[in-house]
Amino acid sequence: MFQKVDFVLTKKLSSTSIIKKINFGENLGFDLIFRNTSLVGNHFQIRNRIGDFEITKITTNYVSPEYDTYTRLFDLLYYYGDGNYKFYITANIKMKEMCVETRQIYISDSRLRLLNLYQYFKGAIDLDNLKLTYYVKKITENQTEIFIENPYDIEIEGVKG
Repeated sequence: MFQKVDFVLTKKLSSTSIIKKINFGENLGFDLIFRNTSLVGNHFQIRNRIGDFEITKITTNYVSPEYDTYTRLFDLLYYYGDGNYKFYITANIKMKEMCVETRQIYISDSRLRLLNLYQYFKGAIDLDNLKLTYYVKKITENQTEIFIENPYDIEIEGVKG
């Protein structure tokens, strides 16, 4: 499933930057290459597009009020001087289906108190047709550790493996 998403990014541009990378994410962006020609004047050429997106507008606050500096016809960004430029794009983002489950491990404090130093007990978390084994270990007098075996490479609280 794809969804159209609008992005806005502000970058400082300078004529001393021959190539400037504009990234909206890991797989979304383009390069700006500075050009100075007598025919068109100072501008950045948009090159090396990565991803499925459309540049809707590019503005600068160099002239007041915010001024549109982008021409779609030649993929040019007219350069009005050093300053902040705002990039507006609309991208087709592939949405990824996720299986989100919430489970809690409840371990009573009386059970924890029965653990002596360097002892452990184990339990299991049932996720529909998967079973994850966990270990509760007493490492020091004041520190207990819970370790979850994850042979299925499931993401648990943002961590895989």
